Amino acid sequence: MTICVEESIHVEWPLDPLIKAVIRLFEGTDNDQENGSLQHQHPYKGCCSPELQSTIDHPETLRHRLALNLLQDGQGFEGLRRTCEQLLQHTVNTSSSAILGKLWSALSIPGIGADFILSAINGNEHVGEELDRLFGLGGPHAGGITMPGGATANSTALLIARNVRFLRIKDHGISAAPGPLVIFVSKAAHYSIPNAAQIIGLGAANVRKIPTTAAGQMDPFALEAALQDAVAAGEISLCVCAPPPPAPLSAANCLNRW
Repeated sequence: MTICVEESIHVEWPLDPLIKAVIRLFEGTDNDQENGSLQHQHPYKGCCSPELQSTIDHPETLRHRLALNLLQDGQGFEGLRRTCEQLLQHTVNTSSSAILGKLWSALSIPGIGADFILSAINGNEHVGEELDRLFGLGGPHAGGITMPGGATANSTALLIARNVRFLRIKDHGISAAPGPLVIFVSKAAHYSIPNAAQIIGLGAANVRKIPTTAAGQMDPFALEAALQDAVAAGEISLCVCAPPPPAPLSAANCLNRW
């Protein structure tokens, strides 16, 4: 009787070098917090690599190194590895404790791991169900779509509001509106709302900007007056947009008056 024993052979997965490069990026910031408290001369060197520091005053050198032009032919996994390693060497390391952006802070390692798994298995159905639950939904008809940012979310929300209230517009276009539609929004609101008004056929001129209080909140009394003026002019109020004021104000709109 012949017994064949297969020798275990480790074959490197094509993405192994990329994962290792990202891990090295994280490890490069391990001492940033400790060194920062000791007031070293370069306490946060993990945040900005020597390769990046050497190009800060010479952006054209950085552009040349990264070869940002799009190639006609694919470069395979080896090309992907080279490009990613170059990028990681010449970018600000957001895993450093020195990172504190305007609207975000240092990245979350567990979050990256979760994102990696979700990208690998594309398990969007369960993710959607969890989001439904977090928003207090979860019924058989609960659902939705995720957005890449606030501008797209605003456009989608206004489109849905228009179609739900005026179903004929969905089928026959804006000419089927029973009258001029207007939107009310805070003067401190994001520029994406007038842009969205153009996209859904209302026009930026039909976005009425309501004055704000000293705290950056929409003035409810000014809003009430604007609504009454719109009714008197024969205009139809589609919606009131009360998004949070600009982040530096840390305010929230309060419309409990209604």
